[in-house]
This record gives sequence, structure tokens and C-alpha cells, in this order.
Amino acid sequence: MEQKQSTERVLERIAKLMQMADGGTQHEAETAAKMAQQLLMKHNLSMDDVNVDIDEKERAVQDERFNMRDTWKKVEGNWVAILYNQVAINNLCKVITHSGGRWKDITIIGTRANVSMVHFTCEQLIPRLRSAEQREWSNYNGYDKRGVFRRGFLMGSAVGVGQQLAAQLHEMKQEDKNVEGLVIYSDKAVQEYMDNKWKHLGKARRSSTSSRDGFQSGKAVGRNMSIHKGVGGTSTSYGGMLGKGK
Repeated sequence: MEQKQSTERVLERIAKLMQMADGGTQHEAETAAKMAQQLLMKHNLSMDDVNVDIDEKERAVQDERFNMRDTWKKVEGNWVAILYNQVAINNLCKVITHSGGRWKDITIIGTRANVSMVHFTCEQLIPRLRSAEQREWSNYNGYDKRGVFRRGFLMGSAVGVGQQLAAQLHEMKQEDKNVEGLVIYSDKAVQEYMDNKWKHLGKARRSSTSSRDGFQSGKAVGRNMSIHKGVGGTSTSYGGMLGKGK
């Protein structure tokens, strides 16, 4: 039971770091977010040294499906799935999106700690990115209509978050060569799990947006936003003084 308790303690520490990010300055938020990701990577590395049965369960690849009924908004497009995917691939996980009805559920594949980290991170980001989009729209002076800008911004913000996480992961690889081996090993294990459980899984269609202005604005916000704390928009005004689309 010792290793199980250790895993619980790691998740509790990560949650506390995220709470610190919520209540501190932008610098403190960024530091806490980075520490949370580093702690998760160190926990994954430490699991390589354990051999007892319960430890095997803790480090085994699994999947968990999350009901997105209260999260998904059809008018926003597919950005929630993109966000989950971007966060997952930079935290040793993969995602599957299940289409159906007015919303789409998300299944995250990875170890228990990693799955928890991905879902918690996305839950934190979704309302903050929506708020950032509203602020950016209030400063927008281009031609895009409201819905077009919203969908473009949210898609861009998900891509921007992914770029930020990828940069952090790259930095960790440079600082600790074992992290690169962990990423390769985990990616292979997760892919094999997916191939065995979902033998006929199709590839997702590539998403696109008709709002270049919204996409670029969202990407800038995603790249510069603390992962666990919204820090405001970029106050961009694409299109100069052309007048806001109605």
C-alpha cells in the first residue's frame, strides 16, 4: 500500500500547486504550473524502480471516459477535443473523442496519475480561455462575426496551450535525459493499449477555422497564459479601425 499512498500524495501535491497558481501573481502561477508538470514527470520516472503488484496497477496504462455534457458547446466548434489532445500528448497520454448527439465525450488513455493531471488541467483551462475570448472580442476591430471569431479564438488558444506545454516538456528533456526515454516508452505503451482495445479506431478529421484573426489572437493567448491561471488577453485589434463584425 506504500506506493499507492505515495501516488495519492503526488496527486495531492500537484493539486496544491495548482491552487497556488490560482491565488498568486503571474510569475508565481507560471512557477507553480511548471513545478506541477515536473513533479508528474519525476513520479513517472520513479515508477520504473518498483516491482510489487500494487505498483504495477499504479503504473499500468488504463483509460477513463469523461462525460462532457456540461462542458461541450456546439456553437464553439471542436476546440475542447483539441485542447484535451494538446494537453494529453504533453503529459504522457492520448485521447479519444466519442461523437454523439449534441456533445462529445472524452476518453483519456495513460497511467492513473497522468490521466488525472490531464483532466484537471483541462477543467482549469476551459473557463479561463472562454473568459479570455470574451475580453479579446471586446477589443476586436476586424470584420469577423461573433461566432466565427469565437470558434477561431478557442481553437487557436488550444493550439497555443499545446505549444507552451511542448516547450516546457522540451526543456525538461534537456535538463534530464531520462525524461526523453520516459516519453518514448510511455508513448509506445499507450499506443499499444489503444491498438489492442480499439482495433478499428479511425483518424480524426483535421479541424479548420475561417477566422484567421480569432485563431492568431487565441494562439497568442494560449502560448502566454499560465497553464493553471488566466492572465488576461493580448488586447489585440486585428483589422485596425475596420469596425467590429455583427
